[in-house]
Amino acid sequence: MAGLINELIDVLTDEISCYENLLKLSREKTDIIVQGNVEALQKLINHEQELVAKTAKFEKKREQIIEDIALVLNENKDTLTISKLLEKLQDNFEGSKKLKEVQQKIQALISELKIVNDQNRLLLNQSIEMIDYIINAIQSKYSYSTNDYSSSGQVQNTEGKSFFDAKQ
Repeated sequence: MAGLINELIDVLTDEISCYENLLKLSREKTDIIVQGNVEALQKLINHEQELVAKTAKFEKKREQIIEDIALVLNENKDTLTISKLLEKLQDNFEGSKKLKEVQQKIQALISELKIVNDQNRLLLNQSIEMIDYIINAIQSKYSYSTNDYSSSGQVQNTEGKSFFDAKQ
């Protein structure tokens, strides 16, 4: 059992490293979005995808270890969480303290990552809205009257195009 717990701690530590790198990239992404540097954003997203794939591998390994621990403890693998595992181990086990620290670190990183990603999503949505506004302004048409008279003395109405929509 001690070997499984230590293996779990090692995998979670590797996940922490990935999450820290993802958080760093997300913060860089914020600056790139503000600058509007599409090329740099694409490179960063490619790197981010590599890290997500690496994190997924660690996650799969963690799930396998949890499954093994669930077998040893005669628990359901689908409902066994780290919190439940810590309850079962209590403070008697030597790895409990380290496991608790790793759990708290992952929770903090995920919370911070969520905040930064939400901020990035908001910035991207604002950029998209601005682009839509500009496109609509450029494509807008409206009628206007020149108050010119034709040779027969009738008011001549002329339709034109405008780069700006007066209603927006």
